[in-house]
Amino acid sequence: MTESHEPSPSRESYRTASRWLNRRVAGEPGLEPKLEEWLVADPRNREAFDEALRVWRETNVIPEGYGGFDGTVMRAPFLERKSTHVALASAAAVVLAGLSTAWIVGKDAFPGLVTPAQAAAYETRIGQIQTFRLADGSAITLDTNSRVEVVVSDGSRQLEIAKGRVRIENTVGAGAFTVTAGKRSATVNGETFDAYIAGTGMRIAAPRFPVELTSADPETGAPKRIDVGAQVEIGLRADPFPVARSDLEWVSGMLALDGSRLGDAVAAINRYNRTTVRLGDPALALRKISGAFRANDPNAFAQAVARMLDLKILRPKPAEIVLSAR
Repeated sequence: MTESHEPSPSRESYRTASRWLNRRVAGEPGLEPKLEEWLVADPRNREAFDEALRVWRETNVIPEGYGGFDGTVMRAPFLERKSTHVALASAAAVVLAGLSTAWIVGKDAFPGLVTPAQAAAYETRIGQIQTFRLADGSAITLDTNSRVEVVVSDGSRQLEIAKGRVRIENTVGAGAFTVTAGKRSATVNGETFDAYIAGTGMRIAAPRFPVELTSADPETGAPKRIDVGAQVEIGLRADPFPVARSDLEWVSGMLALDGSRLGDAVAAINRYNRTTVRLGDPALALRKISGAFRANDPNAFAQAVARMLDLKILRPKPAEIVLSAR
């Protein structure tokens, strides 16, 4: 008697799963009931979706392509992106493994040895976005020019932000992270959340799924739940407020703008590059632009903006681009 096996998902099932995941990452309203209906229609659908989700969590890339700018953001081309897998080989050492995935050429700063009683430091340079796998299977992605220290031990996961921004991809059921920046601290429980320094404060954002603030110091006075697309500022702002689209999509390496002020867009593009964009007239900062731009290509950004707003481009210095009215 031969043993029967369930057929594996078809190639089309994997493609469809990738499209569903793409829509979920883009934050499409009302998607979850439709997705659940598709998942329960065939066990192979759920298998294909779970595989697409696993690949995305490990590499930040949705398999079978990652949409154009039709409400989603196409992933920036990567020259050498590094996703460093960090796992405890013993109580006193780590194993570093994984795929080269950093989108600027150069040697990456690898973390030092990790023990349950030590903090590992992770850092990115200007123009670099990098993902690290932690000892417990969770992952952190650092934005450009960022630095954090992490301690993972039994019953405790602590992350301190020295500068910049980090996205935390939490292992399901692993518990909360305590995140600190300066005098601000929050204990956050959720599958995915962003934490970053904003002025003298620290913000916690929910880019994909709702997250829970189990504690905050100083108290925010905000509801403990942060809904998708919202953020709170610890100690400074009581009510949740929206996250800009570019601040939801930053891990893709693209600057996604939807009616954003040009001044804000210029400030964002300058964070990723040593060649800076400057506005020749302060009044231009209020002009609105939409589109998706490679965060590490200020020249292409300036050319696109100049075409959209009928501006001229000046190059007073090799590392400076000035946008001015004609």
